Amino acid sequence: MDPASPRTVARAPGVGPPVLEGAAGNMVSESAVRDRAARARTRPGRLAACDRWLEVREADLLREPRHGASPVVDVGFGGSPVTTVELAARVWAIAPGCGVVGYEVDSARAEAAVGASRGTALRFLRGGFQEVVRADPLARVIRVMNVLRSYPASESAPVHRLLGGALVEGGLLMEGTSDTDGHVLTAWLKRRRGDSLDTEGLLVFTDFARGFGPWLFRDFLPKDSRRAVVDGSWLRAWFEQWERCWSEVRVSGTRSAAELFRLSLTGLSSERGDIDPCSDLGNGFALWRCASSGGH
Repeated sequence: MDPASPRTVARAPGVGPPVLEGAAGNMVSESAVRDRAARARTRPGRLAACDRWLEVREADLLREPRHGASPVVDVGFGGSPVTTVELAARVWAIAPGCGVVGYEVDSARAEAAVGASRGTALRFLRGGFQEVVRADPLARVIRVMNVLRSYPASESAPVHRLLGGALVEGGLLMEGTSDTDGHVLTAWLKRRRGDSLDTEGLLVFTDFARGFGPWLFRDFLPKDSRRAVVDGSWLRAWFEQWERCWSEVRVSGTRSAAELFRLSLTGLSSERGDIDPCSDLGNGFALWRCASSGGH
């Protein structure tokens, strides 16, 4: 766990939204985070990699009866509710009784999405971070994809802290970026554990439509990390080590992008104990377990 990870101050009944406290004791309240409308570039399948992760790795969380009516929340669905509708379909395949709520700060987009609602099982509401943290009950999962890319990098941590307090115990925050069609995607996976929001890892995905080389992911890193790939950084060291493994595979003979990914990841995994090749998700996925690497 990052020594600077925030501590959750639990929400008291009737007192308002949760607040997260950083290691230095600075309170991060909802007033510190300002909602901005995301770009309206939503397309079918753009966030399918996120859906796949939830379907395979978070099935127990989605089914957990202790969490009662706690929903899966999608923040900033954009110009169309299609990716939230797709998310709901994957969630219901695992947990038919789990509700899904999509939030969009742009009132016209939120109103237009209402037609895709399915009673209480799938709802679309106008709102952003403030509305999410005021909602009752708390969320099992909060997904925030392609939203913080329009924010200053310095605001990512306050948003993470704020939304972490809106999760149930063991709940997952998934925040990151993809390209327009979902060919490349990365996301932080952060989980509420008692009074902490722990960074579990950095998820990366490609479907090889853009080919493959490890540096492919750099331009699609979560906003707080995109410009952190500098000399001496843990991110640059990770990319360079993966690139070396990729180069060794590449010079051994002509390989498809999918083979380059799989074999270079195998080599990287043999050198590091913090790489999960995610073979249960299919080729193109990998998780860097940051908690054990001393990363983010």
